[in-house]
Amino acid sequence: MKKLFLVLLVVGIVGCSAGNDVDSAQAPAPEEDAAPKVTDTVQSLGGLFLGLSSPNEAFQALAETTSPDDWVRFLDESTAISDRGRVATGFDIGVRGANALLAIAVGDVDLATSLAESVQRAANGLDISSDRLERLGTQLQEALQIEDATDREVRVSRSLNALRGELVQLLNTIDEVEVALAIEFGAWIEGVRQSSGIVRDNYTEQLALTLGRANEAVYFVRALETLRAREESDTFTALIEPMAQMAELMDVGASVMTAAQVTTLHLLSTNLRDRAAAI
Repeated sequence: MKKLFLVLLVVGIVGCSAGNDVDSAQAPAPEEDAAPKVTDTVQSLGGLFLGLSSPNEAFQALAETTSPDDWVRFLDESTAISDRGRVATGFDIGVRGANALLAIAVGDVDLATSLAESVQRAANGLDISSDRLERLGTQLQEALQIEDATDREVRVSRSLNALRGELVQLLNTIDEVEVALAIEFGAWIEGVRQSSGIVRDNYTEQLALTLGRANEAVYFVRALETLRAREESDTFTALIEPMAQMAELMDVGASVMTAAQVTTLHLLSTNLRDRAAAI
């Protein structure tokens, strides 16, 4: 159990939210071509430096002792993207991307493809571009065509995470940190909703360790508070209190979340996702 905790801790701090390009040999691109993780966003929002874990990190750990066949109930098959503005679009990009990761993890290639295509359409709608973003889009489409299920899941996950990371970087570059945060928040809260539901239904202390993301939850609390002040707007106010509750719930110190706490976390993350989607 301690070993798993250390692995997850290292992964959570290093982060995969920006990812790397994936070549035909399945290796990451050279480090100099990798998009920054969340450095620019964090520097803009108060200086807490960490990499955000991506949803598929939890899936990888959960797959060791639970069956992906039981995860399907937590899939949101919607491919719709909000037309209420750039922040709402960014949130949907994060949520759809997280569901594409879950879809590929359970072997539903058709759904993963539809979700990935909706993410790419929404990204195009933000009217930002880079050579790397275009290259990642091509790699994602190629990865979805891979026949071997294990190789396909690895390559699709890397491409999706890298695509999200590049979008975040580009948005930070043009000072649209609120849209960048919406993308990361959408992916994160949806991943927590999914993984906490899986842990709730298959509770063990070992599985509960995958939910120990208090530092990431605190990051979002601070970021939301900073953006509310920066924008002089109440747009994010409705998210701050429930996000703070999640941060407190995840902060179990040296202990492990109980089954009851996991159930509460799943309810909070589900409600918070729905609240954020209505912004």
